[in-house]
Formats: sequence, structure tokens, C-alpha cells
Amino acid sequence: MPQERRLILQGALAHVPEACQFVRESARLAGLSDKQADDCELAAEEWCANIIEHGYGKHGMQGRIEIVCQTLPGAFRITIYDESPPFDPTTLPMPDRSAPLTERRLGGLGWFFIQELMDTVQYEYRNGRNTLIMTRHNPNVGEQPHAAPLLSS
Repeated sequence: MPQERRLILQGALAHVPEACQFVRESARLAGLSDKQADDCELAAEEWCANIIEHGYGKHGMQGRIEIVCQTLPGAFRITIYDESPPFDPTTLPMPDRSAPLTERRLGGLGWFFIQELMDTVQYEYRNGRNTLIMTRHNPNVGEQPHAAPLLSS
């Protein structure tokens, strides 16, 4: 049976460390290795920072970020919701990694970084919210009993 932990926080840079700690702790409770938990934490940190800077900040908005971590049989899933204007990262052009650093476009690497860290990444805009679903596969996930789900706000 899937286990779920949920965190809702204000979309401000000061709260990103709390989001990171929550995802890391959830990943470890799910049975991921330290390296896998690090990857999940980094991916969540990148996405939350992008929401705050480019979603809310760029549009002069304030809003919340909701993070749901699920332990599924053989997988750990992180779903991050925000209410900033729709932004589909799957439409971003692939960066030219072969170009010299001085010739590369600034920014825009976060989405590709997230895709490298996670096994699958999906984006949807539904119910007025951006929804990013990131999954890390591990056959050991969901095999052991873990602490009860945590609900925070």
C-alpha cells in the first residue's frame, strides 16, 4: 500500500531548505540510498527555486508550494504543485553542451539537470496548478515498514 507524506509551504527562498529536508527525509524513509536521496533532494531544490524565482517572482506573485512524496512498490515519487502561471518545461530547447561556456545561453539548465537526476519526470498543468511528477525507481522501495506518513503545513 502506498505511503504518502505532504508538505505545504510558502513559495519563498527562505523555505527551500525545509522543502529539501522534507524530500530527503521522505526518500530515506522510503528506502532509497543516500545517493538516491541526494538526487531527489537536488531535483526538488532546483524545481522549488525555479517556481519561486521564475513562477512567482517574475510575475510579482506570492504563492504556496505543495510537495507530496509517495512510497510505491519499487519507486519513490515526488509531486510538486504550484499556482504560478503555466510553464511547461518540456518545451525548452535542449542546451548545447558541446558549445564553449562563453557561447552558451545563460540559465535554462535546471530542467535538464532534473531529468538527469531522476528516472522519469512529467509535467502537467491541471486544476489551475503546475504539476511536476518526478520518480526514482529502486526495487527495495516499499519493502520495509517505515515511519507513519507526516502531514505538515
